Amino acid sequence: MANNISGIGGIKVGDQRLPNSPKAEPASTPAAPATPGDGSVKLSDETSKIIKIASKLKHLPEIDEARVAHIRQAVEKGQYHVDPRRVAQKFLELERHLAAGAT
Repeated sequence: MANNISGIGGIKVGDQRLPNSPKAEPASTPAAPATPGDGSVKLSDETSKIIKIASKLKHLPEIDEARVAHIRQAVEKGQYHVDPRRVAQKFLELERHLAAGAT
């Protein structure tokens, strides 16, 4: 059995109009820009700072191999000690920083 799919719900395949809609007339001239300008974009100070930081980060290695090696050696020798107060203080600073950025 063959299926005729040339018309679906009154719309022919390839027809860009909805049923009972007026036929669109082709434009005689190309549309002009809504506002004249030189095409430049002004970024906010915050956006400019983010772009600068991202550029700097792009050039940094993902892992500081020298620091990892140093810490690894200290752990192996039993010389790596964690100061729990310092860790807690850093977590508090991070939390304050994140809370300030959320407002």
